[in-house]
Amino acid sequence: MSPTTVAIALAVAFLSVYVSFVLVLGRRNDARAVARFVPDCVVLLRRLLADPRVRRRDKVLLAALVP
Repeated sequence: MSPTTVAIALAVAFLSVYVSFVLVLGRRNDARAVARFVPDCVVLLRRLLADPRVRRRDKVLLAALVP
């Protein structure tokens, strides 16, 4: 398995545990907000990388932030 796959799996597992914990505490709205945060970030990243208005240098820096 590649290190990127392991990192993504760990992030998803951590997010799932955290959302479950927040749900157990009875904070449903907070759990929903946290659960939507990561997918929203992925969509934002894809759109920024595809946007021709974003400079190539900025795209490289942005892509370098992702493991």
